[in-house]
Amino acid sequence: MCAHTIYFNPDVIYIKSQILKVKIKDIAIHAGVSTGTVDRVIHNRGRVSKRTRDLVRQSMAELQYKPDIVARTLARREDSLLKALIPYPYQDYYWKIVRDGIEKGFSEFAPYRLNGQIHFYDMNDSGHFEEIATEILAESPDVVLIGSEYHQQTIALIKACEKREIHCIVLNAEITSVPVLTYIGINTYVAGELVGRILRNTRDRTSVLVVHTTENIENTIHLKKKELGLINALDQSDLGFNTDSIVLGNETNKKLAGELLFEKIHKNEVDTVYFSTSRAYQYAPMLRKAFPELFIIGHDLIDHHIHLLKVGVIDLIIDQSGFQMGYNGVKSWLDYRILEQKIQDTQYLPITVVYPENLPYFIQR
Repeated sequence: MCAHTIYFNPDVIYIKSQILKVKIKDIAIHAGVSTGTVDRVIHNRGRVSKRTRDLVRQSMAELQYKPDIVARTLARREDSLLKALIPYPYQDYYWKIVRDGIEKGFSEFAPYRLNGQIHFYDMNDSGHFEEIATEILAESPDVVLIGSEYHQQTIALIKACEKREIHCIVLNAEITSVPVLTYIGINTYVAGELVGRILRNTRDRTSVLVVHTTENIENTIHLKKKELGLINALDQSDLGFNTDSIVLGNETNKKLAGELLFEKIHKNEVDTVYFSTSRAYQYAPMLRKAFPELFIIGHDLIDHHIHLLKVGVIDLIIDQSGFQMGYNGVKSWLDYRILEQKIQDTQYLPITVVYPENLPYFIQR
């Protein structure tokens, strides 16, 4: 509902709009019903005929009614506990970005009686994931936000939550074999396809090495999906691309890792290296020094990659909106719990291709 104040000026006449708060009484008068009926429609309780319900909702729309979220939250007289479980940020800087997004959500939505806590697990120890998951379950939160790096352990946690009627929101690695409230992240298969399409249109590129940095590729299915998407896109080319892959453990000795990479590159005459994780910075400088013509693709706009993109060590970055992923994880719970909105099962985030030319925009943003 708007009130308009008209201001006169010798040269200009303009209108300033002021938004007035619409009350339940206003909706009742507009719809020709009681305030109690409006209250039942807004809070979806009690018996109201379809005709009356439609009439009230039409009045709400015409008056541009917006619910008082804070009042609704306080009326619940109960807090909501959200537990986030993600890898240690110092082990993978990508998860630092995700953590920052989660903390932004906690800070912004704290007035809505949302209590948020972040728990961290060791990316190199699936047993530690299970240990922290058990501790989280013991506190019976309303929802668990899972930053998945362990496929099988994540599924086990989701099943345990389901038995306790605890909701789950999954970030980063999509889970389809068990039900969750929502998945938030990129479509990893499509990300691989996108890289493949870029290479199909990049001159003189015919041999690609995919580098996975993980302790167990079979338990990080989202990385394998990137490789499969890449292969599918390259198979559609008439150039006859050669594709190979290598798995380097997160704690693999750098000297040994370098020897393994050099051997693969020499053996297959590799001209392109695609890092499926955010660890390109660990190996890109040595690769650029040894193979100046190599085309190097990394993941995620972490500080290390921004620098390497600026100085020409990395050629392009695929960014998967880690900050937005973390923030949206918290916001989705707010939407579901407080606003009582239907949440989409899958919330794919945009996949951004960053070259040195458009990097300044993302830094500024």
